[in-house]
Amino acid sequence: IGGFQRGTAVLQGPQLEAQWVQRSGRATWIAGAGAFAGTVELRSAFTDDFEADDTFANGYGYVKLRGLGPVELTAGAAVESVETPLGLLPPRDSNIAPADLPYTETEFSPKLGATATFGTGTTLRAGVYRRLAPFLGRLQTLEPTQVAGFNQFFEDVGGTRSWSYGVGIDQAIGRRWFLGASYTIRDLTVPEAYCDRETEWNEFSGCAGFAPSVIEDRDSDERWTRAYASAALARWIAVSIDFDHEDREFDTTSVTPTGVFQDAVRTRRIRPEIRLFSHYGLFVRLSATHYDQEVDQFDTLGVSDRSVVESDFWVADASLGYRFPKRWGSFVLEGRNLANEKFEFYERSVQE
Repeated sequence: IGGFQRGTAVLQGPQLEAQWVQRSGRATWIAGAGAFAGTVELRSAFTDDFEADDTFANGYGYVKLRGLGPVELTAGAAVESVETPLGLLPPRDSNIAPADLPYTETEFSPKLGATATFGTGTTLRAGVYRRLAPFLGRLQTLEPTQVAGFNQFFEDVGGTRSWSYGVGIDQAIGRRWFLGASYTIRDLTVPEAYCDRETEWNEFSGCAGFAPSVIEDRDSDERWTRAYASAALARWIAVSIDFDHEDREFDTTSVTPTGVFQDAVRTRRIRPEIRLFSHYGLFVRLSATHYDQEVDQFDTLGVSDRSVVESDFWVADASLGYRFPKRWGSFVLEGRNLANEKFEFYERSVQE
């Protein structure tokens, strides 16, 4: 729980999955189903303890069609059903009290993708797909995680309905150089546990201090631009550089630890990396990431006056590892933010 109401949430429960795969000359068929029936326990010294059901079930089918010249088509669909305890985990730092307020939804989610690979080393990709998200931490699945090379699983709020659209291009130059770029749009409808706007809400603190009593649908729009280049310079060295631009606008409740509201984030990342390999099994990875971020913030809900918080910094990471023979796995020592850089940065998977 965020703000002054701190607590611990425990997610537990069994999960069962099954999948059938049939491959033929021109088609690959995939069908499966899965479910978990768990609980979420909320323990806090500031509020009563809560326990609520957390369930998710899905059935899906995909077919990949080849033999269409350079084109491979992917078509599929899933039926997904979720019961998620939205009231137990209100937005972080919102100071909204927890409540036993479940959200249930069942959705039909179509998937469609196309990949065209040409003799010039060029690959074109496009995809569109829908998704109903389970509760936090429930992403382990046998279901295909990508459609035409675009990720379809994200750490969204439980019950989030999303449509994703993507186009991309990848280019191989010889056997050692690889380039690519993609553009993805995600339109999200996010259910959020909220208080009674008539009697409890106010423009300065939202629902702070109150327990949620209703579930409202909120919107979030995401635009991602990505580009990369990588090269195997020799058998023992590889280099790469990645660029990522993310633009998010949302009306979900997002509050800083100081009680300031947010509704837009623009983040740019550049990440050069070098990897070294030894035929004895040793490997080294050195990387640095430059972050450039702008966050729109405001003190009062419903008012256009706002400020922009900017962050601009580098973070250095490194890892040293050993790969065991006969595919027995690997051992890795990893260090992050080696220079102990201090920064102010918004990261959705951490803050929300």
